[in-house]
Amino acid sequence: MKPYSVYISLISEFPEDFGLLTPGLETYYALKYASDNKIQQHFGGHVFDPLTVEALRLEPDLYPHTLFWKAIRKTTPMASSWTSQYDDFINTLHVRGGEAFAESIDRSRINFLVGCLSRIAPKQKQILIDARDERIFRDINEVKGKNIVAIVNQWHMEGVETHWRKITGTEVVETKQSPIADMDIDQMQEKTLINEWLREYTSAVTKSEPATYQDYLTNYHK
Repeated sequence: MKPYSVYISLISEFPEDFGLLTPGLETYYALKYASDNKIQQHFGGHVFDPLTVEALRLEPDLYPHTLFWKAIRKTTPMASSWTSQYDDFINTLHVRGGEAFAESIDRSRINFLVGCLSRIAPKQKQILIDARDERIFRDINEVKGKNIVAIVNQWHMEGVETHWRKITGTEVVETKQSPIADMDIDQMQEKTLINEWLREYTSAVTKSEPATYQDYLTNYHK
């Protein structure tokens, strides 16, 4: 199955000294900026802190054999989206290597993986992602000061930003619009008139009835 080959490639393509949870240069520069500008630093804890580990221990809904079964069953209906992402991941790994692959992980890729985790292990996703999103946001929101430097893992960015927008009233509200509200009626009527004229002109030249009453192809797209 493709999910297994993804996991194998994710392991084999990385160098031996690569650490999955090792901070990168962005962490160094953020801490340097905070130190140079005398900004208070607060360490939020490890990814698998005691609270998260205990919550996972008390959640008995997932075992190794059920994890593999759910991974197969839940990703099969996602054939098109999973296949495209799988090919993208593997090609990046093979061509650019593991470290470059890690640097290429952006919000779009992370959101896809978080969505996949939500399908495979929804309760564990709530513990690892949702609950920790809220804790991270509370820690940031309680910091007093004009300048705040926060380093947040990619898989928590979406949730932290959502909480932040809700409490600050800066949510992006999508306006509901009729699917035909932006329809260009004038252009449609003009096209109909052009087609009727072309149909009559062609019939007059050929001295025959129109072969079809469908619209002529008058618009070309390069």
